[in-house]
Amino acid sequence: MTRLATQSPAAGNGPGRASRRTAFCLTRYYNAGAASEEFDGIPLSELPIDEVIWSEERAKHIRTRVGLKGPAEINIEPLWASEAALDPNRLVRRGSGRESVEVPGYSPSARRVLLVWIYTTEHPPSGVWQGGSAIVAGRRLRAAYWEGQGDDQED
Repeated sequence: MTRLATQSPAAGNGPGRASRRTAFCLTRYYNAGAASEEFDGIPLSELPIDEVIWSEERAKHIRTRVGLKGPAEINIEPLWASEAALDPNRLVRRGSGRESVEVPGYSPSARRVLLVWIYTTEHPPSGVWQGGSAIVAGRRLRAAYWEGQGDDQED
């Protein structure tokens, strides 16, 4: 396994650690087609996603999308996918499997909204997730992501 992602801004602020600034993660859930609004009894809006780890196999998979899927795709760097999954304004919904979630979020490095599939084997999840796959978000998902920008901000 290769740790290709950094932790979210709030991840290092555990007990006994001083924080220079308070970071708010405004995770929202979207429920179009979602079976539930919870993951292991945790509301999707409160689901801890603090780190994404990409295996070499999964990293190669997203880095070589053009060769696998054709020229309509783009190759995605694991760092980009991790940035999207750790985006403070990300959306979250249940994935197709018991252990996965879909996370649309913005990657500053890719300058795009990406849809990232992540999974956990810890129940309930601790905040460390495994990267599964990632693609450029489609038009409707990009619109859903940008629609919520600014609406959840606290003064």
